[in-house]
Amino acid sequence: MDDFNNNNNNYNASDDIAAKKKLLEEPFTSFDDAPRYPGTTPPVYDSSTMSMSGLESNDSQFMELMKGILGAIVGCIPGFILWILVGRLGVLAAICGALLAGGAVGGYIFMTRDGFLEEKYCAFVCIGVCIVAIYLAQRIVFCWVLSDNFSLFRQTMIETYNAFSELTDQTPQEIEKSVDDLFLEKFGFIEGKFSNFFFNFSKVKNALGLGGSFNFRLLESYLFGILGGIGIFKKTNH
Repeated sequence: MDDFNNNNNNYNASDDIAAKKKLLEEPFTSFDDAPRYPGTTPPVYDSSTMSMSGLESNDSQFMELMKGILGAIVGCIPGFILWILVGRLGVLAAICGALLAGGAVGGYIFMTRDGFLEEKYCAFVCIGVCIVAIYLAQRIVFCWVLSDNFSLFRQTMIETYNAFSELTDQTPQEIEKSVDDLFLEKFGFIEGKFSNFFFNFSKVKNALGLGGSFNFRLLESYLFGILGGIGIFKKTNH
């Protein structure tokens, strides 16, 4: 019995040395070709556990979503411009909402046509883009009108102050300075540039008491945008 165990141990040791020698002398190209010790079975590897497919999927989904947002923004530009031009005339038209909403959806679909995003992403992105676009369009329209009328407004205030110049005992130059100081205090600027009104819009809106008017006009714009969007969706489905 002892002789048998000694022979078995010698055999295993010999095979172990041979396997190690083969490992050093014969490089292998895959796990299946790798030399193994006698009596062992080939290792089993699951490629799914050794891949980055999960991370790649998340990255791909994020990139598709970014492409969709970009497409929706670019697609709504024609409707955005038309909205400003028509709104500049004091008119709201459902066609502007239809063009803006349709452009956003069309741009989103075009940019994600080869993707795999769910339809709910399209709805969220396009609705969000349209809400921001309509707000910016209405803000631009208001600021444009205020900028155009700033000179007349300033001149009217100066003339009003001049009418009471005898009571205030101020020279015309002092009156103009007083008016400019008032504008600087209330608006944050003294030049009626569009950019000044746009970037100080909240301050100007509160100073002139236009908050209610702007909010009502904005709500009305959203309503027209919804009506226009519903119209184009119905036509698309038919």
